[in-house]
Amino acid sequence: MELMEFLYRVMEELSNAGIPIVFKGAMVLNLALRENNPSKVERMTRDIDGDWVGELPTMDEMENALRSAVKKVDSSLDIYANRIFGERKSAGFMIVSKDGEKVASVDLSVRQNQFCSSYISYVNGILINGASLSKMLSDKIYVISGESL
Repeated sequence: MELMEFLYRVMEELSNAGIPIVFKGAMVLNLALRENNPSKVERMTRDIDGDWVGELPTMDEMENALRSAVKKVDSSLDIYANRIFGERKSAGFMIVSKDGEKVASVDLSVRQNQFCSSYISYVNGILINGASLSKMLSDKIYVISGESL
């Protein structure tokens, strides 16, 4: 299975499990582009980005939710935390192969995100909660202007 399909399937599993994540970044941008302009344009990425929007989680809760989703898609892979979330800092996770090689990463901020849209994953047609296109664009403009989120 190619990496992008794997990442979408992990997002689908998290969505099906009701994990309170608003996905953002290249994975959601690709879905928005596909929905609004069905072309072959796709922004490649090696990670999943999102905002954990539910009750304040522990690192263990986040890691266990991610591990469950990853294992449902590919039982040979595992996940571990490599960065603890804090003020203005997202939690970081690595998806690794049996031999410890990095396959992909997951970055989750813990903050509210009220600017959401529903997107349909093109892998299995699962509804995914993602940042609105206007939110993603405004975040990018903010970052380019020299400020950090």
